Amino acid sequence: MFDIGFWELLVIAVVALVVVGPERFPGLLRDAGIWLRRARQFASSVKTEFEREVNKAEELKRLMAREADIAEQHKSHDPNRPTIPANLNTSANRATGGGDAPSETKPDTSTDQPPDAPSR
Repeated sequence: MFDIGFWELLVIAVVALVVVGPERFPGLLRDAGIWLRRARQFASSVKTEFEREVNKAEELKRLMAREADIAEQHKSHDPNRPTIPANLNTSANRATGGGDAPSETKPDTSTDQPPDAPSR
């Protein structure tokens, strides 16, 4: 981060030893270590929180894109239009004998009786 090497730290320590004195120097190093640890913890927590928020924003972006796709599909859906194009010749159409036009389906009005049973 600051690109401070060993020799720079050694010079700073010698200057601090001369300025502060040998009696207060160990306490100064301890306090500097405490402050350095707190600064690193703070930077780590800020970085973690930032990454969490970025992930939330990306998730929201994906959800919004998905919602837009769903809205577009609903907007383009016409209830009067068949879902399968009439000129689509699928294997299911061929198996049922259907040609180019889809076969009409009648609503199921049957009861729980078999088809050969007399109606009541």
